[in-house]
Amino acid sequence: RQVINRTSLLISAQLAKQFYDFVIRGGIIESRGGVGLDYLYPRGKLEFDAFDFQTTGGQRPHLKLLGTMNMSRNIFLLGGLDDFISTEGQRSWIVGAGLQFVDDDVRSLLGAFALKR
Repeated sequence: RQVINRTSLLISAQLAKQFYDFVIRGGIIESRGGVGLDYLYPRGKLEFDAFDFQTTGGQRPHLKLLGTMNMSRNIFLLGGLDDFISTEGQRSWIVGAGLQFVDDDVRSLLGAFALKR
């Protein structure tokens, strides 16, 4: 029997290079070596990650597929499937929403709070 601790801190740090609408990534994904491929389109992106290739006990590498759709400039929805080729039944659906702010948004917020003399 193997016990997997999923509450530990995981680190991701990657380098990426963009070629037209595609981004190739490589580095550390969830504290394991891995690679990724992204497809960028005007309203969002599709991401594919493959990592944790050095497994024990007949496990398969960890694969993740994620799609993001921008609803507006600052609001996005995302969904996907995590560890979808797992032999241990670890497959998980991912659903979420979020807010994103770019430099112009932050700059305008800071300008609104500036004090005048």
